[in-house]
Amino acid sequence: MIQKQLKNARILMVSRFKPGSIGGIPSVIETLQKHWKNYVQNISVVYPENRNSISLTDNWDLIIFHHPSASWITRFLDLPGDVKLKASVIWHQLVDKEALNLLKNGPSKTAESIDEEMYKRKLIANSIGVSNYAISNAVRDSIIKSKLLPKDKISVMQVPPSLSDKKILIKEFDKRGNGKFTVLVVSRISPEKGIENVLDVYSKVFKIIQNASLKSSRPINFLIVGDSPNPHYDEFIANKVKTLSVNQMCSIKFLGQKSRNELAKLYEDAHVLLMPSILDSWGLVTIEALHFGIPVVAFKAPGTLEIFSKSENKIGYMSDSASEAAKSIVNLINSEKIWYQISTQSLKESRKYDPDEISLNLLQTLWNDKYGKK
Repeated sequence: MIQKQLKNARILMVSRFKPGSIGGIPSVIETLQKHWKNYVQNISVVYPENRNSISLTDNWDLIIFHHPSASWITRFLDLPGDVKLKASVIWHQLVDKEALNLLKNGPSKTAESIDEEMYKRKLIANSIGVSNYAISNAVRDSIIKSKLLPKDKISVMQVPPSLSDKKILIKEFDKRGNGKFTVLVVSRISPEKGIENVLDVYSKVFKIIQNASLKSSRPINFLIVGDSPNPHYDEFIANKVKTLSVNQMCSIKFLGQKSRNELAKLYEDAHVLLMPSILDSWGLVTIEALHFGIPVVAFKAPGTLEIFSKSENKIGYMSDSASEAAKSIVNLINSEKIWYQISTQSLKESRKYDPDEISLNLLQTLWNDKYGKK
């Protein structure tokens, strides 16, 4: 019944990220566009570069703000009341002051600007008729902790992973990495993503190899995929990389931003996904890795902890330190049997995260919230 109601629906999604950007929010938006197009008449996305070409006051049935920035909140507050009634906010990131302080990138985010951002976010979250959803329990807890909303006004709604249209290939251990054991990192190169943790893990792995604690003769290759939005931090990381030891048995490469299909090929060839962040709100990359049967070695970020908990910690290893993460990676190199066990469990766990099913469930929830029987 609801699919008939949706047939003529017009949906507008609002984001501060341009489609095609690396990151969880643009990935989710692209995935929703792909899966929703079979159910609704029209889906449009407005972002900074095209904000003047699309009006928020047009005859939209649903307006969805994906973790609105301060500028979008200001614009939203000027909208007519009947337009606000059609709006929902999907909160993708942690918003409490502790998290925002960790997200500060230099002088652009001061204590005053964080307070202002929190104030504006509270205004949109509490606007009459606006529905609020968090993408994980970690984000919901952060919103409650920050006092943006009480616990009965924010619910958790899953968002879909981003998977390439290319058919997923599940390769066996010895067919991955072109003869190398490949540790993949998919992350924006920015402070909160824990890129320095990657360098520390690499150094620890290199040291283990030097001490002849590696049973396998496979070279180890760390590959980091992601864009670099902060030139100063990018330079800082580049200088640290120059100090790392490399040889034929252990190397590290930064590949920059890759397309979805290119990223899919990298997932196919990876043996391990290293999640270095301590601040991820969900762990979209972890979910993507599961679909390729990749074991995950992760630091204890809130969102990743949630995913591990749901799997009963069977999809890899959680780590408190670079030393622990390095030992976990070496353990997977030394034991193909353990790798296969975790890879099999990862594939099993991936069935909980079907993009089409999750996308449709989210669409139905948003629609029923606005137009279902009260």
